[in-house]
Amino acid sequence: MLAIFEKFPADFAPDSGSKYSNTGYILLGYIMEDITGKSYDTNLQERILTRIGLKNTRFGGKIDPSLGDAYSYSFSTHWEKREETHLSQPAGAGGIVSTPGDVNAFMNALFNGKLVSKESLVEMTRIVDNAGLGLAPTPFYGKKGFGHTGGLDGFETVTACFPADSVVATVFSNGVDYPLNDILIALLSTYYKVPVKIPDFNALKVSPEELERYSGVYASKEFPLKLTVKHAHNKLYVQPAGQPAFLLTPVKKDVFKVDAVRLVIEFRPQVGELDATQDGSTYHFNK
Repeated sequence: MLAIFEKFPADFAPDSGSKYSNTGYILLGYIMEDITGKSYDTNLQERILTRIGLKNTRFGGKIDPSLGDAYSYSFSTHWEKREETHLSQPAGAGGIVSTPGDVNAFMNALFNGKLVSKESLVEMTRIVDNAGLGLAPTPFYGKKGFGHTGGLDGFETVTACFPADSVVATVFSNGVDYPLNDILIALLSTYYKVPVKIPDFNALKVSPEELERYSGVYASKEFPLKLTVKHAHNKLYVQPAGQPAFLLTPVKKDVFKVDAVRLVIEFRPQVGELDATQDGSTYHFNK
């Protein structure tokens, strides 16, 4: 793996930018093994699983249904089984098998001082360039939260912890045809008694050729984050930099919405522009 990494130049000089990097997490795993003289698996067992009693989490390998593992699937016109990556390959970037219940227990332990010191937790939750250390900000209607997303071979996960309320919500899926972040928002809305908007599953149909015209990375002088618009499985998604992707529901020609975050996007594909309107404010973007 190190030989593969060395073939690629750095994206930028140290301290001159930031970007999520699976390579970085894999290297951190190697560094931990080098410092401790123990395998990633042993460190996981000793430092986390045994310490807080997680029974349904392990360092993975091949999918084993006899252990309760699931295969993953993707949907286009029907569900199709996905390829399988041996989890020794992603290692520190995604080699752990777990359950939503164990992830909830892990997040509670993390924010209640059972895994790291108060000083370390302060560093982990200090947000720079829209990211902490192993955590990302997950605000919800003014509430301060921290969490993360994950994905591999069709598996997707999202978790969000709100320490002030002792609330954690986690969603796993082995076959995604609807954004997990929207499901998470619905769960949190239900708990916090915020009205839940039921999505329109009989929405206007848009051809793959039309969706491709909207795809691209958009930037705005009025808004700090770039928006990545992409289509997959005959659906269109928008992803603000450093945040989860949201499913865009077509309203009419060139107009899409995300009810969960009160967002409406109007595209002008012929000139590579879009207007994003949220809570009464409109921002202009160029591709």
